[in-house]
Amino acid sequence: TSFNNARDFWLPEMKSHAPAMKFWLVATKIDYRDNEEKINELKAQGKSIITTEEGRRLASEVKAVGYAETSALTRVGVSELFSAAVSKFYGLGEKKKKDKDAGCTIS
Repeated sequence: TSFNNARDFWLPEMKSHAPAMKFWLVATKIDYRDNEEKINELKAQGKSIITTEEGRRLASEVKAVGYAETSALTRVGVSELFSAAVSKFYGLGEKKKKDKDAGCTIS
């Protein structure tokens, strides 16, 4: 499953090419959680839909900088993910240390 592949395949692949890279773990198709047909289809295949807790646990285990859940179909979480990722990347919302020697001085 994609859930297991994140830990067992994709993370080692990313680490081998960019060991210092920061990344988010993103659960997609969360609209399946409310879709009985999809739930039954997955059960018939011996699969299940992961819970938010399972996703957060894996994100912590693989040391992701963030965890998000999205659905492209219903657009849930998509814009929030991009906003959070941009904020993390640019350090928005984090307190910056003020350098007392920084700035412009006119004498």
